[in-house]
Amino acid sequence: MIGIDRDGIRTGSMPARTVALTFDGGPDPVWLPRILDLLRRNNARATFFVHGAQAARHPELVRRIRAEGHEIGSNTYTGAVLGSPPDLVSGPSSR
Repeated sequence: MIGIDRDGIRTGSMPARTVALTFDGGPDPVWLPRILDLLRRNNARATFFVHGAQAARHPELVRRIRAEGHEIGSNTYTGAVLGSPPDLVSGPSSR
């Protein structure tokens, strides 16, 4: 876990036998309600990385994610790939 405030970055460890559940994309009106129901039945929390365009189409699902105690992160507006990491093996090109 990381906390960032005016004093800097703080880190901490998770309790033993802890799993971080994350879901990427959506919110999907077919699958998300099923996933949220399953998480509620098992008293589990997750982080949902949503696409802004989908969130704008389904704001009620975003509100439900938050209302049920889950975290929300952004996966850009469309989920577009923004680029690839630089080549760390060969370094910068020599053009």
